[in-house]
Amino acid sequence: EASPPASVGHGRVGEPAPEAALRSRDGDPVSVADLRGRPVLLNLWATWCLPCIAEMPELTRLVDRYRDRGLELIGVSIDSGDAVDKVRAFIAEHEAPFSAVWLDPGMSLPDALRLRASVDEVIEADDPTLAAALETALEPGED
Repeated sequence: EASPPASVGHGRVGEPAPEAALRSRDGDPVSVADLRGRPVLLNLWATWCLPCIAEMPELTRLVDRYRDRGLELIGVSIDSGDAVDKVRAFIAEHEAPFSAVWLDPGMSLPDALRLRASVDEVIEADDPTLAAALETALEPGED
């Protein structure tokens, strides 16, 4: 019996990405919709978030484990709009494994993705829910 797709928030892995426009840390426009069809893990974080700092090593392990299967990790900073220098310093100091960093000071992405209220918990090593979601997202699609 097949298990239901892993889910995050109220959306489901494999659903089309919503139309949500943000900015890169260089100020360029970026859109979640541009990620459609690609396996992407969006990690919302902030420079002042202690759990976010603590989970950087596990995020690095996830990227190392799944990179060859096409996984991209995009960091979405919810720091204030004037904190770009802090964001850059955080990434360098903590060797954040993000393939790209986007800025969402208004926290519009959680609403666009229909996420429940955020939970400030560290991504634990070998988290079974996250592993199931990644395996679902990384499964080859049918032609």
